[in-house]
Amino acid sequence: MIDKRLIEKNKRRLEAEQAHLRKLLAGIGPEHEELGSKDDDNALEVELYERNLAEERDVREKLQKVESALGRIAAGTYGVCQGGGEDIPAERLAAVPEAENCVAHGK
Repeated sequence: MIDKRLIEKNKRRLEAEQAHLRKLLAGIGPEHEELGSKDDDNALEVELYERNLAEERDVREKLQKVESALGRIAAGTYGVCQGGGEDIPAERLAAVPEAENCVAHGK
């Protein structure tokens, strides 16, 4: 059984991370800046656009994990390995509050 204090602490951490990630997403957009019409300018525009898309994807994936963990807290299943059903060690949850699996069953 996971310590309720750890769950409450991680809930606060996850909520703060959720707010932070949502703020980041608001500042990331697929729009691109027109830098010019030379080939070098166009290449830089494409690179910046691709970087924004990759960053947005990474932030969305992290946000999904954070929101999933908050959902497990609300459902009373937080800290239970999704892969095997055993408790996730408190040390892992302290290090990775959004962890959905123990080390043996996941990332």
